[in-house]
Amino acid sequence: MNSQQEWISSVINDFLLNFPENTLENEANEKAWIEAIVGFSNGADPIFEAYKEHVGPFHFTPYEIFSHTFPSVRIEPEQLTVISYILPQTVATKTENRREKLFPSERWVRARIYGEEVNRKIRQTVVDALQKAGYKAVAPMGIKTIQAFRRCFQLVGKARSLRVQARHLRPL
Repeated sequence: MNSQQEWISSVINDFLLNFPENTLENEANEKAWIEAIVGFSNGADPIFEAYKEHVGPFHFTPYEIFSHTFPSVRIEPEQLTVISYILPQTVATKTENRREKLFPSERWVRARIYGEEVNRKIRQTVVDALQKAGYKAVAPMGIKTIQAFRRCFQLVGKARSLRVQARHLRPL
């Protein structure tokens, strides 16, 4: 791991350690998440195109997201770094959840509900830290990004609908 990757990992994990809302909101005020597992990939990795094929064409590649967010910045996909992280459950949550046979455990549900706010704030913290350091950064799950792309989804949907209708037209 290089120094920039170590820095980003520490931004995420310092946040988890020190953010008071990283909690299950139970009586013991237990943490929702333990130290994150952080990974980095190249924006040109073929897996991002594979998402379009295997999941759906509505998936954006890192290059597409970056280009839509920063239209005046000229960049190649290889120049982008994608930061991914996993927020592991605590040992207590995993142990409790293993005992359940039908529904998730209370700790798991609390982590899912209250922990998602932590996840949202981590994304914004990472973007803010990168921007403060002079980088252009976007978190695709961010509200502003989603709003910007909703219009794109609507236009793509209309275009597909028109193509489907056109295929079903019979010549006169």
